[in-house]
Amino acid sequence: MIIVETLAAEDLDLGIASVQKTAQQGGVMNGHQISLSTFSIVGAAGIVYSESYSVPVLASGSSFGKTVAISGATPGDFVMASHSGLGDEDILVSAHVSAAGTVRVTFGNISGVQVGGGAGILKVMVFKTR
Repeated sequence: MIIVETLAAEDLDLGIASVQKTAQQGGVMNGHQISLSTFSIVGAAGIVYSESYSVPVLASGSSFGKTVAISGATPGDFVMASHSGLGDEDILVSAHVSAAGTVRVTFGNISGVQVGGGAGILKVMVFKTR
């Protein structure tokens, strides 16, 4: 089953903290932390794609690309991809918009041994740029 969903734009939910501490030997240390708790960007929307997919067996050092159709994706948009069946295997997952409406997901084996063959859910999220 393939699911494509457009997410509504939301404000960023920021958690911001600052700390200032004076060291015993003198001097001041400053610390700042910013926490983002959403992937939505103000004024932008995301597109989510999901399907059941089995990653092929990959020889050491090899890669495999899969093309998915995502309406509204345009070159230059930011893309994230994941697969639920990889476990602790050393497979890098990357994605980019290769043409209008087309996202290329690449699985690369960096382990030094043959890996892959896992079934799971492939998810791709496209973030529209302005």
